[in-house]
Order: sequence, then C-alpha cells, then structure tokens
Amino acid sequence: MKLAGLTLSRIEIPFRIAFKHTSAERTETESVWVEAQSDSGETGFGEGCPRSYVTGENLASVVEFFTQHRDALIAEIDDLDSIRTWAATHRNEVDQNPAAWCAVELALIDLLACTEGGSIESLLGIPEIEGAFHYTAVLGNSDFDTYRTTAKQYLEFEFTNFKIKLSG
Repeated sequence: MKLAGLTLSRIEIPFRIAFKHTSAERTETESVWVEAQSDSGETGFGEGCPRSYVTGENLASVVEFFTQHRDALIAEIDDLDSIRTWAATHRNEVDQNPAAWCAVELALIDLLACTEGGSIESLLGIPEIEGAFHYTAVLGNSDFDTYRTTAKQYLEFEFTNFKIKLSG
C-alpha cells in the first residue's frame, strides 16, 4: 500500500445542552478526525479525543503533532510493520500525544484493512466483533430539570447502564 495523503480536521458537533463535569464544560464535541488516503483511492478513518484533564492534550497540540509528523508518516508508512516501527521509534512523542496518535494510527490501520479487503480485526489477527453491543448513558452535572429530562430520554431508549458525572 502506498500512502498518498493524510488530513486532519476538527469534529464540531454542537450539543443541545452544555455537558458539564468537574473537569470541563463543553457545548460541542472536542474531537479530531483523520483521513488516510492510498494512491489507489481507498480511505481509512480515525478519531481522537484530546482532553487536557485526561491526556494532557488539546486541539492545538494535536494539530502540532499531526503537522510535525504528517510528511514522515506519508513517506514511511506502507504496512502494519511500518506503523509498529514508526510508533516504537517515536515512543516518547506518541506517549505525550495519545489522542493525536490514536486518530492517526486508527486511520492508517483502517486504510490497510480497506486495501486488503477485510476488517481491522482480520488485519490484526484478532477475533471479529460479534454479538450485541451495549452502550452506557452519560449524565453530566446539570440543573435538576435538565438532568431529569436527559435521564428520562435515556430510559425511553432502554438504557440500563449509566455513568454519572459529579462535581463538588
């Protein structure tokens, strides 16, 4: 596989209500999207979620990491082993930018799977995902009416698992 391009963009999806917890308050998503393109036209996709209070990253640091390494990645990545080698060679930078690397690595692995006509699981030699998916509802720190309305909506969608964000 010949990597022809890598692009990074911000995912900006507004929330209907602000989402709050002890460490942050957001009114829209705070994620990045990477697309990896091959010279034969396939595209792989990856997402990363920088959180200053979790990963130590922010959108600007993700852009900086991506910009600094984009050309080298395009030149050096052509298979799964080259991804592993690149990550090992740049271990300190990857460790300091886990959300940025997550988005890039996932896009590259997705692209490789696409070029081989299979899934990421088959590419990595792991069992295919099967069975039902289970999701957890997240309730942020909000006023009582918002909290009650949100919880009611989750219950109407038959959620049974909840993560509740608390603050002081």
